[in-house]
Amino acid sequence: KRPGSTRPALTPEQRAAQGRVRLVRGLAPSPQIRFSISADGNEVFDQETGLIWRRCVEGLVMSSSGCVSTGTFLSVEHGEALTRARDAGSTWRVPNIKELSSIFPLDLAVFPDLAGTNFSCWSSTPSRFGSGAVWAANTQSGNFFVQPRSLLNCVRLVR
Repeated sequence: KRPGSTRPALTPEQRAAQGRVRLVRGLAPSPQIRFSISADGNEVFDQETGLIWRRCVEGLVMSSSGCVSTGTFLSVEHGEALTRARDAGSTWRVPNIKELSSIFPLDLAVFPDLAGTNFSCWSSTPSRFGSGAVWAANTQSGNFFVQPRSLLNCVRLVR
């Protein structure tokens, strides 16, 4: 029994079985905004991972209406993807599969370039099944799979 009560004390299991809820007054925590878009709109900072991503895949540039073509959409073999990253500057690179998977499912307000498309983006992670294949991510399904380096895929750079 509880002191001053005629009812016996309940065990924690009995209290849980009663379905009681404890109400607390206060403000609900505000959800943290994960991505911060740069002032020029070309890059996005991921506060969860500390990575900076280009908002548009290579071959597209950010405009007021989203990502637009710079001539032709860039879809390249894996070796060319690595070259594009090197040519973009010393800090840009092709992400590994763990980094690439961290932005899936794609938030189309943050990465508007591939809305409704069915492309794959290269990662820098080689397959353990042989040097001729690399991990990639499908932009529509969010699935990750191994592809031959000779296939044509898009490139999203990170630093």
